[in-house]
Amino acid sequence: MLRSRLCILGIGLLSSVMSFGAQADEPTTTTTTIVQKFNVVSPAPKAVCITVPAATNGNVYIAEHQECTYENRPEKWIDAYWSCTAATPDGTCTTWTFVPGRMETVK
Repeated sequence: MLRSRLCILGIGLLSSVMSFGAQADEPTTTTTTIVQKFNVVSPAPKAVCITVPAATNGNVYIAEHQECTYENRPEKWIDAYWSCTAATPDGTCTTWTFVPGRMETVK
């Protein structure tokens, strides 16, 4: 009985060693991807900003706002402002319209 138990134990150990050996023979592929990161720092454009005074254009009142032109760029930034598009005869504005900031081509 002891001999049969030792025989079973020996067969179990032998099969374990063989199965670990079989697993070790399988090829393993490891890949590493290297990603280069570039930090591009562009210089801030040189801007010249002016304050455009409030004025009327036809029947439309345009509030004071900023306009900026940039070196080496064919456009300018016009800051957001409120515009009065309808008023009473005494000059009281009845309809205000928000005009968002925008880029426009320099003329």
